[in-house]
Amino acid sequence: MDIIERDIYALIASGDGIKAREIAKKLNKDRSTVNHYLYNSPYMKDLCYRDENYEWYGLIRQSRPHVGLGDYSGYYGTVAEFLELTEDEWFQMLTEGLCRYGS
Repeated sequence: MDIIERDIYALIASGDGIKAREIAKKLNKDRSTVNHYLYNSPYMKDLCYRDENYEWYGLIRQSRPHVGLGDYSGYYGTVAEFLELTEDEWFQMLTEGLCRYGS
């Protein structure tokens, strides 16, 4: 996923329906570029849908897109520190992270 795709998804996921022309205007991008991503990106096809009014919605509403396990688990550290965690400790951190994001 590139930066344009991520920005498009962030707008869709943070709102309550948005048209391609509004996305293009907010991102200062050509509408054909936005439409290319909306209709051709596997990522968009998996995480977004369009209604009969051509408004786009995220399947999961969020104020910002999640970029990795750290967002969910709240865990930020080295690989060595991560490997020292027990499965129960890791699962507890993951559960707390999911609760923070309303999942």
